[in-house]
Amino acid sequence: MEPSSEMLGLVKAWPLLAVGLSCIALVSVVTITICIALVSVVTITMYIKYVILNRNHYHVSNEDNQYI
Repeated sequence: MEPSSEMLGLVKAWPLLAVGLSCIALVSVVTITICIALVSVVTITMYIKYVILNRNHYHVSNEDNQYI
């Protein structure tokens, strides 16, 4: 039994389909990674600003009861 032209077309399309799906998966992973990195950087920056602002607003006294 000889393979039909539809079967040959499907066999030829598989590598292209695999490459396309791989590219989509790669772009998705890279996009998600960049989003997580950005959220992390923003969160850490906000936390650092919060800590610095709180340190400047509240006076911490030393052993001599003098403000630092």
